[in-house]
Amino acid sequence: MKYIIRSARPQFLILAPICVFAGLAASLVSGAPFNGIHALLAFIGGTLAHASVNLLNEYEDFKTGLDNLTIKTPFSGGTGNLQENPDQAQKVRTAGWIAAGLTLLIGIFIALQSGWGIIPIGILGLLIIFIYTSFLNKFPWLCIISPGLGFGPLMVMGSEYAISGQYTWTGFLISLVPFFLVNNLLLLNQFPDLEPDQSIGRKHFPIAYGRKNSAIVYTVFLACTYLVLIIGTAVQLFSWGALFGLATVFIAIPALKIIFSSLDDMQKLGPAQGMNVLINLLTPLLAGIGMLLIK
Repeated sequence: MKYIIRSARPQFLILAPICVFAGLAASLVSGAPFNGIHALLAFIGGTLAHASVNLLNEYEDFKTGLDNLTIKTPFSGGTGNLQENPDQAQKVRTAGWIAAGLTLLIGIFIALQSGWGIIPIGILGLLIIFIYTSFLNKFPWLCIISPGLGFGPLMVMGSEYAISGQYTWTGFLISLVPFFLVNNLLLLNQFPDLEPDQSIGRKHFPIAYGRKNSAIVYTVFLACTYLVLIIGTAVQLFSWGALFGLATVFIAIPALKIIFSSLDDMQKLGPAQGMNVLINLLTPLLAGIGMLLIK
């Protein structure tokens, strides 16, 4: 069991509950009644989906031999778990499938309770889980948007629907915050692994367009994140409390400086990767808390 837990990367699983929380905030701000059971199931389902992605990604990277080529960092290069314990590979893969299956069961239950409108989101989400590592990584533009699509519109709006039985423009707009941020999370973590990824046939954005152009896209996505919060507040889909999320700009600016100064030296990128994680976690969390505190 400890090998499965390690491969699930529990230290990063907090991202999914934060994205679900953004959906919860959107549903409450929109005046929907609170359904505690559905909210709990959304949190569990989101976390299981994230764990499934991590487990299946760990297995695929072991199977292709990629993790034998990467340099391990706290944020990229794999855990090294299956390299040390290759006999656990099938168990990790099976756990990934089980986590995805449990996510599906939760989705079916919510569909029966809240309505079938959640089914398209659930199907697309599961599809991304199963094909991200083996297929989407070969197509630069699909690869760059699929992580954010999964944690943004699919997870946030799916949670909103699970709790309220409806989709709203508030839910859609707030879902764009993790959309841009999680795209950036995976994008930046691909920088150190560019050469190993290319050697096994991947063609994600940094491979296709280089680290400098990828850093420019990272900057644009980051700017779009903060622009979403400002626009949502300006058109009164968010209360001004959502602007609490802008506080992470004080982390984003030094992170950008590190990224652009370390394009030719990946050993210097580590602090920016850590800052990137903080931006991903704190921005939607602060925005959601602000939306709920100041309606």
